Amino acid sequence: MTTTLWRVVKFLSDNSEEESIETVPSSWIRDDEEICYWPPFNNKKDLEKAIKSAWSPNLNWKKYSVKIISKECHQFKVASAKASKALFCSDVDSNTETELPDKRQRKLNKRKMSSTDEEEETDEGSQVKVANYPVPPNLNGTLHGGGSSKSVCVTPSRTYSEKQSQRYCFTALESKMDHFIKLAVMNNRLIKEQQKSLDVIDGKFNQLLNRGTEAGFPIQNQTFGVDDERILEFKKIIPLSTEDDFNKLEEILLSESNEFKDCVVRFLSLGGSNQYKEAVRRIMASVLTDQVSVLYSYRGHKGKKVFQTKELSKLIIRAVQLCEKTGCTILNKDIELEIAIWLSKSKERQNKKH
Repeated sequence: MTTTLWRVVKFLSDNSEEESIETVPSSWIRDDEEICYWPPFNNKKDLEKAIKSAWSPNLNWKKYSVKIISKECHQFKVASAKASKALFCSDVDSNTETELPDKRQRKLNKRKMSSTDEEEETDEGSQVKVANYPVPPNLNGTLHGGGSSKSVCVTPSRTYSEKQSQRYCFTALESKMDHFIKLAVMNNRLIKEQQKSLDVIDGKFNQLLNRGTEAGFPIQNQTFGVDDERILEFKKIIPLSTEDDFNKLEEILLSESNEFKDCVVRFLSLGGSNQYKEAVRRIMASVLTDQVSVLYSYRGHKGKKVFQTKELSKLIIRAVQLCEKTGCTILNKDIELEIAIWLSKSKERQNKKH
């Protein structure tokens, strides 16, 4: 049966402040005691178990340049004590050669303990206690045995360094960022759900408004300006069902004042939506029937008539922009694209009705 031995080694680095001292099994040291294997564990318990149990190195273990600073020890506790001592003096084997017995019993005298005695006993115990195991050393370059321009950067294990503090801060910051990202995603989901609910309410309100107007009830709590009666006349002729009606409306709009056109824009925006694509579909359907829209293309493609140059087209674009409630201005080209798509599907809508 092979006896497990441990040694204390110093992981070498060009920067003395980044050197690390550790207790490792002798079986991890190779190549004339200049190279040491180190397991790639991030978990402290796994790392401690690997060292105490002297696990055999695997192919995925990293190798680092080291310097042996103690003789072989038969007990892990003795090697750990030497590692702690190495932080303060260079001769770690002096006065620590005696191995601890496997089992020993100490008869304690019964006496009262004072606070001073407790503090001294705590201090003595703390000198032997080994600090936390580090994260496996990080390499800035390829491992070398000396003479190479590349260096080995080993994370200090038994001293608090600036890099450890930075790592702790980064970990805490990442945790906070993850928390805020989750909150943002949750809030965004809630906003979308609320927006859908508002769209449903907005659609139902417009339906009730249209039914009330058709039944002869006046529109309340909405002021269009000095041309309220003319706006109601405008509402009676839409949606346009013939090309003659379309041409007559164009003549009226071209001859009317800007004040009247503003009233038309505000009126059309009532039938829209907070989403500009849905607003285009609703407003276009409230103004044109499929029998008329099938005659037009936004830019006059495939021999159809041009809708882009019509005065009604300009007022519809303004009405869609007025529907936007988020504070973002919708570009004309985006609205024009949706109008063109709606016009191109006129034939398809006609076929579905039949």
